[in-house]
Amino acid sequence: MKTCISILIALLLLGCKGKQPSNSNINSADYAWINTLKELPMKNDSLINVYFKYNQIINGYEVTGRWMPFDPHSETGYLIMNFRDTINGNSFQYVNTEKYNSYDTDNITFSKDFEGYRNGDVYYFDYSFPDANDSNEDFNNSPIGYHTPFQFLDVNFDGEKELLINDWGRYQGGNHYAVYKITTDGLLLMDYPPFNRINNSTEFNAETKQIRLQEFDGVFDYSVVVFSDCATRITNRAIPTRLTNTTSGYILEKYYQQEQTDLKLDSIYQYGNQDSVYVYGVVGNRLALINSIEYLKAI
Repeated sequence: MKTCISILIALLLLGCKGKQPSNSNINSADYAWINTLKELPMKNDSLINVYFKYNQIINGYEVTGRWMPFDPHSETGYLIMNFRDTINGNSFQYVNTEKYNSYDTDNITFSKDFEGYRNGDVYYFDYSFPDANDSNEDFNNSPIGYHTPFQFLDVNFDGEKELLINDWGRYQGGNHYAVYKITTDGLLLMDYPPFNRINNSTEFNAETKQIRLQEFDGVFDYSVVVFSDCATRITNRAIPTRLTNTTSGYILEKYYQQEQTDLKLDSIYQYGNQDSVYVYGVVGNRLALINSIEYLKAI
């Protein structure tokens, strides 16, 4: 069970630096990471500042956050999260200036007798490791933790782990995950297929170096789009008429915005009206219909 301790730090309210907080439950190490978060370049002095730290070291990082809920009872807010390498001391930050919440913050916001956030509150979270049976039962085969707020996973098969941030959307296909490459200059958002469509239904095959995206739009539009690890130049950008305004069609539109890709499109399985599937494959440099099956009528 997630554990969290809420502590009001009086000296943080005053904005003092260089002094130990008066609360005896906060030691000098705690004050150091809180002060580091205060000094990071993200100014929203009009909002409440809530601080949190994960009790475990994750992938070699000490992870702390400064969360700014929009009001004392808001479930969402701005966020800056700091990842400090425990070996070399280097840090990088994830910043969300739109809205952020997680399984951990929701546990506070919707807890019984919650009286609202106060400026300077501090919480400590137990990290939900993705291999600790944390997944929703519908996604037990996923390598991505359903409740995990973030995780490190090699999603492009290059031997280096990327950072995945959970949006805690709880959609039909699970949560969506923003994927970031970790560079010496900070985080680089991988905002292109297949990495911009990762969710708990996504399948990764390290042996074949394939990614299978599964997309849902209600009960009448479901698609599986397969990508494989193979650098290719995109020269043909035609979208088959049957795929326009479908989940696979939206993926194709974004895919065709690229000139070059490391993971090429292999095939598309577009399901429609719960009674048929259209199978497309790449023939030469174009996408072509290679099979169609009316599977309910064939039973």
